[in-house]
Parts: sequence; structure tokens; C-alpha cells
Amino acid sequence: MEEKVGIDLIKFAVKTVVDAVEEGQKAMADGRFQLVEIIEFFDDAKAFSQVYSKKSELIAQLKDVDSEERVELFQYLKDEYDAPNERQEVIVERVIDLIEKAFEVYDQGVLDLIEKTKDLIALFKENKS
Repeated sequence: MEEKVGIDLIKFAVKTVVDAVEEGQKAMADGRFQLVEIIEFFDDAKAFSQVYSKKSELIAQLKDVDSEERVELFQYLKDEYDAPNERQEVIVERVIDLIEKAFEVYDQGVLDLIEKTKDLIALFKENKS
């Protein structure tokens, strides 16, 4: 990923999260994953890991979005996703919440995976006793 900072990092994060969710919804629509969908999933996961590696910077930037950046972010959302003008402030707030929630879900998923792995290892050790 080319080095993104400031509002460009927020735009990249939004696109990454929205694309991943859209790809997941498409893949789940027929109840099974096709090979191309699995490849797209890994591309989305790679992009999200790039966003996640900038988590601290991104969260700080989200808390410091000024009015000019809000307008720029909304214009991006309008161009990229055809966002309606009437709901500009609500949409920008939801985008900020979305990115923060994506980090929470990812963090919790990693913690859950660690706990499940520890439980499995404990079962292996019990079996050896």
C-alpha cells in the first residue's frame, strides 16, 4: 500500500471495510464460497491488515476530523457510493463509527481465536496425561 495519511487513510479504511462486507454478502447470498470469492476474501483481508497496521494513527485521525475534511470525506462517499446529500453529517458519523467498530470486531475476533487455541492446547495436554 502506498503511504496514506490523514483523510486519505480514512478513505482507504472506509473502502476496505465496505468492500469486505459487500464481498462477504455476495459470497453468502448463495450459501457457499466460489474460488473467486475466496481469492477476493484474501485480498480484502490483506487490505484490512494494512489498515489495521495503522490503527493508532487512524483512530487519532478519526477523532481529529475537521469540517473541511468532513466535506472532503462526504464528497468521496458521494462519488464512490452515491451517498445522498441530505444526510451528509449522519453518513460521515456512521463512517467514523464503522471504522471504529471494525477494529473492535477484529480485536475481539483475535482474542477469541487465542482463547479457543488455548482451550484446544489444554485438551491436547489433558489427552497426554
